[in-house]
Amino acid sequence: MGSETSLSRSPSLDGMTIRSGTAVQSAAQPVRLRRVFAGDYRQLSELRRWLTSLLPPGSGREDVLLVATELASNAVKHTASGRGGCLVVELTCTSLAVRVAVTDEGGSTPPRVVDDFPAEHGRGLLLVRGLSVRTGVAGDHRGRTVWAEVALDSTGTAVSVMPPDAREAGAAPGNPPRLSAARRRWETHVTVLGMPQVPRRDSAAPDGGAVRFTAGHHIAVPAAGDLGELARNAGMPLSVIVQVTKRCDFDCAFCSETLRMRDPSLEQLAVVSGNLVGVQRVFLSGGEPLLRRDLVEVTDPFSGFIVGLPTNATRGIEAAPRLAGKIRFANIGFDGPQAIFRRVRGDYDKVLTGVTAFAEAGVPGSFSAVVLRSTLHGLPYLLQIADVVGAGKVKLVLPLRKGNALNLAEHEFITVAKHGSVHEHGLAGRPVRHWPAMAQGTPAARRARRVPGR
Repeated sequence: MGSETSLSRSPSLDGMTIRSGTAVQSAAQPVRLRRVFAGDYRQLSELRRWLTSLLPPGSGREDVLLVATELASNAVKHTASGRGGCLVVELTCTSLAVRVAVTDEGGSTPPRVVDDFPAEHGRGLLLVRGLSVRTGVAGDHRGRTVWAEVALDSTGTAVSVMPPDAREAGAAPGNPPRLSAARRRWETHVTVLGMPQVPRRDSAAPDGGAVRFTAGHHIAVPAAGDLGELARNAGMPLSVIVQVTKRCDFDCAFCSETLRMRDPSLEQLAVVSGNLVGVQRVFLSGGEPLLRRDLVEVTDPFSGFIVGLPTNATRGIEAAPRLAGKIRFANIGFDGPQAIFRRVRGDYDKVLTGVTAFAEAGVPGSFSAVVLRSTLHGLPYLLQIADVVGAGKVKLVLPLRKGNALNLAEHEFITVAKHGSVHEHGLAGRPVRHWPAMAQGTPAARRARRVPGR
């Protein structure tokens, strides 16, 4: 079964090319630009000039201009940005699509699409939805980010972002160009995301030294071994993450993977697998890997590894029975009780139903929670839920400052030291308190489990 894409306009660029056994990125690397504008209608023309100077001609550029102008206009009209404030426009460009995000200073009501064209308000967002392949909103009354992704035209023309004063790049070799203030300002707003290359390995033996995995959840080291020294002496990574899709059915507040690319083919994944000989564990990650209808076939090239599946489990009822025996465990994103979960991630009932489906299919499960300052109080309850559903491990991770996480308030990012203390507190409290079973799932989740094939 072939790979899929979430875009309805099917751009023709491939996200990767296979050459000499190494996965490389053939298209232009993703580029992110950001600019702050005053919350004034007169700034809309400046916004259009800025975008026109950055994007190449084509039908895609006009769609981006219309979408950006409408989102910025709404921010000026309906939020505090238009009452003496400002707004932030962020442009993320790949060879497949352009994502426009406008962050305002908050308002009493969220943006609302009105399908009734004669209506007085809401038609602009209807236009945005019509021009975009994907839209969304994050935040609350204190500040929201409204975003839309616009596909490129069917020719697959790559987005080539041109910085101001680009002629300066033509300086003679050995004579570094003198950057103007305009160009320096541009460079402070750009993030280029690289594509690592994985060298081919010829040895078939695992090269993790004395470090080994247990049933897939944990790392085992000799009692007298020093973990740092063992890691330095290892000839290969113990664990590798392979993204099998960029698509996802959630839009988590902390998500770092917001760019969309075509799914790698089964042939490309087979080459990746060949490059990982000697690695012990492979995570087949996303996006949301359960969105791939050929996920069972995706696991085949990795049958010689300990295979973990990071997932939100929303399609667990359908997928779990087919994946039993194919994966060692499911690593399910789960951040706490209902109120926290729904605020930062999505449908609590659907995920909890998927967690149960994996357990009933005999697939062990772990939890992975992204820790924000506003979710710290929910961690004891998360451990209780993990006990109830039989999770083998709860992993606490910090958000990356990219994608949707760029829209988080600065205070949400805790320090590594704080993260460590939270982890130690959890370890100390769990055996002492025994974490009594306080979470049995909501009624909606229990009803969903009784619906065959849902």
